[in-house]
Amino acid sequence: MKLSKRIVTIIAIVLVLTIGGGVAYATNTPTARADRELKLANKYLQDGKYQEAILAFQKVIQIEPKNIPARLGLGQVYVATKEFAKAEVVLKEVIQIDVNNIPAREELFMVYLKEGNWDAANAILQEIIRIDPKKDTKQFNTDLDLAKAISTSKDNYDLGIKQMNDKQYLEAIISLQKVIKEDTERYTDAQQKMKDAKPAYIAQQLQTATDLIGATKYDDAIKKLDEILTIDATNADAIKLKDQCTQAIAKGKANEDVKVAQNSIQVPQQTQNSPVPVAKNPMVEAIKANQTIDGSESQTVNGNQLNMPFKLHFTEYNASSGSFTGELSWTTLDAIHKVQGNISSSTLTFKETAYIKKGKAAIGPVYNLTLQGGGRFAGSWTNDVTGHSGQVWVNVN
Repeated sequence: MKLSKRIVTIIAIVLVLTIGGGVAYATNTPTARADRELKLANKYLQDGKYQEAILAFQKVIQIEPKNIPARLGLGQVYVATKEFAKAEVVLKEVIQIDVNNIPAREELFMVYLKEGNWDAANAILQEIIRIDPKKDTKQFNTDLDLAKAISTSKDNYDLGIKQMNDKQYLEAIISLQKVIKEDTERYTDAQQKMKDAKPAYIAQQLQTATDLIGATKYDDAIKKLDEILTIDATNADAIKLKDQCTQAIAKGKANEDVKVAQNSIQVPQQTQNSPVPVAKNPMVEAIKANQTIDGSESQTVNGNQLNMPFKLHFTEYNASSGSFTGELSWTTLDAIHKVQGNISSSTLTFKETAYIKKGKAAIGPVYNLTLQGGGRFAGSWTNDVTGHSGQVWVNVN
């Protein structure tokens, strides 16, 4: 009886060992180990542990070289780490293993979109349609069109940033306006950059227009002001300056007509026995001697008369036409302006043409004086830009 119990016990032990060994063997087969590694790799991928996921997927492939889920997962990791070339290689390996594999082609389609390879993406899409004609590919076409649009949007953004850095503000605004909302990486910043560019552009153009007005280049100034008004039609500063330019052009034309009439006065030709009559003019004598003469201009402001003494220095004179150039300087205003003008037998006209030293004096006045006698010329001045006017006189003696 005791012997029978021993035999039963031995048989039971043998059965346990046999079954346990079989289970251990079953759970340690290549397929079982590959499944365990694949689950671990997918967990790493979901958790964003990409380096660990790469090693785990590669281990699965070492165990089962033709394991398609492992290669698909490895391709997804490479896409997540933006290693598109590696993703392309591993996904193409899937297609070599399974020539009709659609998931690999779908992943490869997205790789080509991210690389900007539109032709390759479209070719992969056509392969998907060939393998499964009934597959809904509307989203693929939408993704392809959107990727192309975002690529163009990025190009416009990059160009706009470059133009901003080069202070080409209007061009930058035009480029940044082409950044689309779907370009979520750049759209918000593009909108802010446009807000920054608009006032910078307007300030830049206003300063340029002001400088042009100071140089009496009214037509060029109007062009700059019109550029401002294309993006800010109600800009008060631009409208005001443009009106001043228009008025200055009209008054300048009228003054030019007067000047032409003055220049038409015929001066008798000089002979040995008859000196040129205009040479008797004290102003002509002063010009020829390259003299500096004293003068003063006045202006009434709020009922008070302001006097601003100046010095007029002559640098060049054309006896045949009566034209001259010179410099007008004010000590009290700390300013020096270039002038050009014309003299006849009894009149003196000249205008400021450019800054030598800007100081506190605005450029632009036109001076009209007549000979009063005793070497004194007197008359008026007007500034078409500012709309101011006043009286002026100079003494030659």
